Amino acid sequence: MRVDPWVPFESLHDSLLTLESAAVLCWPARGRTAEARGVADQWQAARLVLPIVDESSLRGAISRLRLFLLETGLSLPTAAKVESIGQLEGALLEMRAIVEGSERDPRRAVASLALLNLACNGLVETCDVGPEILQSETINKAWRSIIGVLLKVSRRHEGPSPRLLRPAPEEWSAHDPELVGDNSPPWTWGIGPLFHTLAGWDSTWQMQRGLFDDRNSDNARYWAPLPTLAIALLGWSDPAIGVARWIVQGMPRSCPELTVLARVWGHDALRYFSAPQMDWIPYSHHLLKFEVGTSGRLISEVLERWCGEGGLSDCQGLHIQAHLDMQLFAPDRQIRERPRCFREMNAERGRLVLTLGDIAGWYSQLQREGDSLALAFSGTELELTIVAPPVGALGTFSRSTITGVWHSVPHEVHLWGHQDYGRPARQIPNSL
Repeated sequence: MRVDPWVPFESLHDSLLTLESAAVLCWPARGRTAEARGVADQWQAARLVLPIVDESSLRGAISRLRLFLLETGLSLPTAAKVESIGQLEGALLEMRAIVEGSERDPRRAVASLALLNLACNGLVETCDVGPEILQSETINKAWRSIIGVLLKVSRRHEGPSPRLLRPAPEEWSAHDPELVGDNSPPWTWGIGPLFHTLAGWDSTWQMQRGLFDDRNSDNARYWAPLPTLAIALLGWSDPAIGVARWIVQGMPRSCPELTVLARVWGHDALRYFSAPQMDWIPYSHHLLKFEVGTSGRLISEVLERWCGEGGLSDCQGLHIQAHLDMQLFAPDRQIRERPRCFREMNAERGRLVLTLGDIAGWYSQLQREGDSLALAFSGTELELTIVAPPVGALGTFSRSTITGVWHSVPHEVHLWGHQDYGRPARQIPNSL
């Protein structure tokens, strides 16, 4: 699937609007595609039978649209509320341009939600473009765009979902700290299978719940691989905004990493990265070499209300920071063996294989060795395959020229998880 790059909204708060839109699609509106289709048909019929010809019919159309959004759960809490007429008109025009524009625009569903919510604003009556938009085909396009994403977000994951009692082989019970730099089940149980799945060994792997009687241990086992996937593989400096931008495009599975994200955690990943405690930021986060974004806090309170009993309680207090720290950076361990680098046979100059002594601290080694190789092969775009025992291949990584972060996914997917494209998230070293 090819999409255009994400261009932040100008008239509305990009992060808040995107996060709220993703949350609305996954909780109040999820599973209500039939209702959305019904009200879209009602809107179209009413537009033909009851055209907007005066103030009374305009107010009627606004009230009807507001009711339809409430009925379908598509009412945004705060992101589309504007106070000035000028700001409202500018926002309406920007959203209309996106809705009427390219179907590949990843912002289309968000703009559609914003347009419908903005059109319910009481100030629309005194806004020049408001009545015009309300009686145009643009509203119908917005409904269709939202319904298309709802269908994808509401789809159940297909295929078998075996109960993973313990990762295979037996050694992955992780009693040996040499395996991942962390000898603490349940925080280690999903790390090996995550990489094995991405390498194509198992297309059905799941981190299902309910394997431990102790709820905290069960939650830790379920969530632990997710920040590794988001930070180290997708290379997202702000995982919540990355997950939200993925959701509003219908949760595409355009690469193995997104397929695993969809099958194992799905929209639940937004809950995890929006929990107020931010249990996923490693203690030695300065070793990431980029500032960690926490935009998910913008919707923490909303999700607490929408997610029912327990809210976000299963996403925090799990000590994942400490274990992520040990696995990605191994700050208290001496790396036993310097990585070795090989060039693929008959491959282009920029395709290299880096073999590590073990998986502990693999991300720190990727950054250090990758940056060194990038300097050595200056002017060449590197593709660096990482191999680390006892897991095997960890992925093929490249460094973004925009963010400076190493990642194993298509570049447009990597960019979803970053806020400011104008400055690198991570400064690329000029020398080592």
